[in-house]
Amino acid sequence: MTKKHFPKGLDNRMQDDNLMQGTDDEIRKKRSDTLVGTLRGEYGKEFAWGYRSDAKLKTVLKKEGVDTLDQLLKSKKTTAGDGLTGFRRYRRAQHGKGMKLLRIRVPDIHSPEFAKEAERQSALLRNDSQENEVLQFIEKVADFSGWQP
Repeated sequence: MTKKHFPKGLDNRMQDDNLMQGTDDEIRKKRSDTLVGTLRGEYGKEFAWGYRSDAKLKTVLKKEGVDTLDQLLKSKKTTAGDGLTGFRRYRRAQHGKGMKLLRIRVPDIHSPEFAKEAERQSALLRNDSQENEVLQFIEKVADFSGWQP
């Protein structure tokens, strides 16, 4: 069994002989349900950088206001050009606005360990005179207007 060989054409896409009746050397069209991730393998990782890899080509074409992949590639609407990933581009933009990324770890309040530790610490403070003094001060200065238990 032999496979039919399709010569490479523009942008390394395949060319079919007589793909459509009456035409020669038509470049095969990408199906509209082709995934962006698949196209990134062919056009580079920056292709359609604002879209998820599981997005379909028809979605990208519609949102970018073009009809064909060729028009999309020529428009450069979905290529970053700066080599940055979407998150790095976002961080750079935020940094330009004077914002700094801060990453912190916080306890998971739904974990059993958290509940045990909260109970342990509460037990330690239950009859502590300083704790009672602090709680009385908080109740004295706090504004509870409009608050309902």
